[in-house]
Amino acid sequence: MRRTDNLILIVIFTVFALFAVQFLFPRSSQPPSELQKHHSGSKAHHLDLQPKESLTAIINPKEQYASNPLVGGFWPSGRPYMDQKRKTDWRAFKYNSESDVKLEMGTVGDLHKPFQTILFEKSVWENQQDNANLLNRGSVTKFKPGVFDYKLIHSNQDGTSIYYFPYFEKYRPELTRIVDSVLGADMLKHVVRMQFARMAHDAKILKHQDTGEWATSTHRIHVPILVPPQTQFQVFMDDGRPVDLDLREGHVFELNNRVPHAVSNPGPSPRIHLVIDVSESPRSQFTTLHPGQECSYGQVIVC
Repeated sequence: MRRTDNLILIVIFTVFALFAVQFLFPRSSQPPSELQKHHSGSKAHHLDLQPKESLTAIINPKEQYASNPLVGGFWPSGRPYMDQKRKTDWRAFKYNSESDVKLEMGTVGDLHKPFQTILFEKSVWENQQDNANLLNRGSVTKFKPGVFDYKLIHSNQDGTSIYYFPYFEKYRPELTRIVDSVLGADMLKHVVRMQFARMAHDAKILKHQDTGEWATSTHRIHVPILVPPQTQFQVFMDDGRPVDLDLREGHVFELNNRVPHAVSNPGPSPRIHLVIDVSESPRSQFTTLHPGQECSYGQVIVC
């Protein structure tokens, strides 16, 4: 009888202990945080979370892009680049949708985020006295009313001579991390041009095509830094129909800039992209410019 009593006491004590644990340490009934909502949502627009498909593209690129007709090869990073024939002989191809002109390359994680703060204010773009200045670019300016550029690396017209601007040196560590992520380590010698482009409220980049030897021999890569929801980046199809590109902060893509395109920003916030033009072969002629130095752009850049 005593043994039975002991068993009953043990059972009662165990049940009491379980209720006590539940009472003292209840499960949180708080609603999910904004970060959790973004993790579980279908899109991660402002937190730049790396989606599974982008991660797969970097880990196993050839399988991910095996059926993509745009792909011509892969950078050392494992990210794809567009078949160069799409640039040199662009009229030979059909353009019916976004996937005919835009090649997704995955994300840069949080590497773009420092520039969201650094480049947000308009005064940063207006006061560039400590950068170098490239003259004779009026023909480009007329297509981009209200657009500021922040030159980092530039080239002559055929893309053979490369010029490093003071502002590249100013942000070299942050920019190098982005280049290493997108292209791979030690790929800076392949970069022909690099700039930040800022579109203020109501700024426009009018319909145009990039021309010249530098444009046909390089890959135009965009790293969106700030993308207001109202931004429209349009590429024009064979039938003249404009197609809006899907833009997300930190999501890298290559654009066939030989196809007519236009951009507008009707929203109140600035739109900022890091634009990189990359050659499959490295360059060998490099010049470092000094703060305040003025140079004339042409087949040869004269400083």
